[in-house]
Amino acid sequence: MTTATAADLARLPLLASLNADESDAAAPLFMVRAYPQGAIVANEGDLVAHVAFVLSGRIRLFARDADGHQVDVSYVVPGDPTLMSALAEKPLPISLMAAEPLVVLAIAKNDFEALMRRHPEVGVRFARHVAGIVRELVGNTKVLIMEDVYGRVAWWLSKRAQPVDGKLVTDRLTHDDIGRRVGATREMVGRVLRELAAGGYIAASGGRYTLLRKLPRHR
Repeated sequence: MTTATAADLARLPLLASLNADESDAAAPLFMVRAYPQGAIVANEGDLVAHVAFVLSGRIRLFARDADGHQVDVSYVVPGDPTLMSALAEKPLPISLMAAEPLVVLAIAKNDFEALMRRHPEVGVRFARHVAGIVRELVGNTKVLIMEDVYGRVAWWLSKRAQPVDGKLVTDRLTHDDIGRRVGATREMVGRVLRELAAGGYIAASGGRYTLLRKLPRHR
């Protein structure tokens, strides 16, 4: 581990309100931590004493039952915070894994709370970001509770698709990836994908899915 620099902090939108002198003063509070792809960052039930910000890579948030089945909850992308349960002094409700080579900036809970007191704009930005996370999780939960597998798969493909050369295309997704996210078996996911392809809604190539038209949420 090494100490962060002001340049590292400048890459974090939630700390963008700090000026150069303030970033220089705050940087020593953050430690740079690197994880290889697949490494466990923290396990459900852990009590952590620091907040972390993703500098590069992504963190996969997932829940696991007693039989080892996993359901993906969300991903944390560069610039975003994680391990926010440290501020509540409660055990982690989910596990965290490096979805790809990962670098985070970690700051002790007490230091981060002091930083927000010294710089209220940081606290305001953080509160707004957390409110956005809660809103998204509520929306995701509604989909998972109220829709069947067909609707959940269509929802997830639509959510992951991004514009590429005038088309909406997902990143590479396996049937297992989609199944973990929507709470379904890979066999059920495969069946839905075949139906969507047969209906002319999607085209698959190299693990990516191109959305040819708006996906139906019901058969």
